[in-house]
Parts: sequence; C-alpha cells; structure tokens
Amino acid sequence: MAQDELEGTVKYMHGAVEKGGSISRVKTYRDSKGKIIGYGPQERYTRQKRDYDKHPLSPQEITHQALWKQVCEQTKQELSDPVKRAAWQKRFDEQLLHITSDTPQELDNGARKVFYRFDAFVRSVLYREAKSSQQN
Repeated sequence: MAQDELEGTVKYMHGAVEKGGSISRVKTYRDSKGKIIGYGPQERYTRQKRDYDKHPLSPQEITHQALWKQVCEQTKQELSDPVKRAAWQKRFDEQLLHITSDTPQELDNGARKVFYRFDAFVRSVLYREAKSSQQN
C-alpha cells in the first residue's frame, strides 16, 4: 500500500482503501468568513465492515440508535424554527467564547469540550438531555 503525506489544499481524491488500510486526517473548523477557529483531534478511518450475521446489534446499540435518530429529527425541527435557532445560536456563541459552561466536562483530562460546529453543538445538548431523561 502506498503512503502519501498531503500538505496544503486537496481539491478532491477518489479511489479505494485496501482492506485493513487507513486514512488519517485532522479536521479544521472555520467561521462564516473562512477564518480557522479551531482544529480537531487526529482521526483515523479504517476499512473494516461489521459482519451483522456474526455480530448482530445488541439491545443497548438498538436503543442508542433509536435515541440518536430521535435526537437528529429533533435537531432538524429546532433549527428550522427561526426563534429557537436564534436562542441556540446565542448558546453556541457563548460556549465558543467560554462565557458559559453549557458543555460538560466530556474530555478525559477534565476540560470542557468546545464545539466549533453549530449543528453538532445543538445535537450534543439535545442528546445529553434525552439520555439523562431516559435514565430517570
């Protein structure tokens, strides 16, 4: 398998990854003007598909998938309403500027997770609320 190190902007890339091969990348988050406002962690994607015949979904995974689907639909509804979207935008901007502790201490080192994507922030807050209400 060939190994390449890419620097700069890549317009597009196509092809296939061999079985067991991987692709590494670091996400770059930009604001509406294109300015870089943050970098994500190093991510690695591998090509290993799950064999659902040998390893079917567990009841916990089925419950998690149903909850996630519900939260995704709720996020779409919340963001389609202009009044709710404005309220969410205010909360998002506050957590981005570290004014509020709207996001929990989710990282292993105890630091707050800062969301750089608006939709991911809303989905995360709604998921956390739905999960806590489901456990009660």
